[in-house]
Amino acid sequence: MAQPVPADNAVGRSLELYEERHGDPTPAIYRRLYAAHPDAEEIFAGDTYIPKRMMAGIFEIVIDLADHTIDPAFTASWVPDHIAAEVTRPMIATMFDCVVDEIREGLGADWDDAMAADWDRVMATWKPVVWDKFDELGE
Repeated sequence: MAQPVPADNAVGRSLELYEERHGDPTPAIYRRLYAAHPDAEEIFAGDTYIPKRMMAGIFEIVIDLADHTIDPAFTASWVPDHIAAEVTRPMIATMFDCVVDEIREGLGADWDDAMAADWDRVMATWKPVVWDKFDELGE
């Protein structure tokens, strides 16, 4: 992470702790996604940079949502590109789960109630915006 995350941003804190202990979570998150959706791996086959760029975008959004520095309405601009690439709604739903599951399991006993509550709040804020964009585009 380039800049320190505010202490009250439990999502950001969880990402920093994960990175300190395990490094970049992107490969582990995508292993989870590909295990659940082998067809997703076909979409990204051969490009090692796309997953890293996408995960960086996800992390930026969740940190910004956690510290209230972004309007949730601006967090689904990526959906049309994903639909065009044939990324499905179930793939996105699984990706959301994979991100949280990997960070939580990677932190083990250091995952705390504040992190769980912050991640739950962020996802409860973000998911409806994303699903509304899918609906708007007829997917």
